[in-house]
Amino acid sequence: MGWNQLTLTQPDMPLWNDIKTGDWVYFVHSYYAEPTDAAVIAATVTHGSQTVAAAIAKDNVMAMQYHPEKSAPAGLTMLSNFVQLVNTQKKAALAT
Repeated sequence: MGWNQLTLTQPDMPLWNDIKTGDWVYFVHSYYAEPTDAAVIAATVTHGSQTVAAAIAKDNVMAMQYHPEKSAPAGLTMLSNFVQLVNTQKKAALAT
């Protein structure tokens, strides 16, 4: 629980625009997922000696274990990136 620093493992994911490894995010619990396919891990955090998945992404599915709305500037940037991504995809769908 508390603040931890991200390590981006999929740094080119659109959600990470203007986000960098080392940005702080806020966790309100100690649960974490262990994906069977490590390729879907988009970011990790290390707490003590344990490194765990903090975010996953594959195709159009993205999920975070931390709370972006509580994660200060980095979280607001991620939420803004998500809205921009949705709007871009919506415009592309309407154009077809």
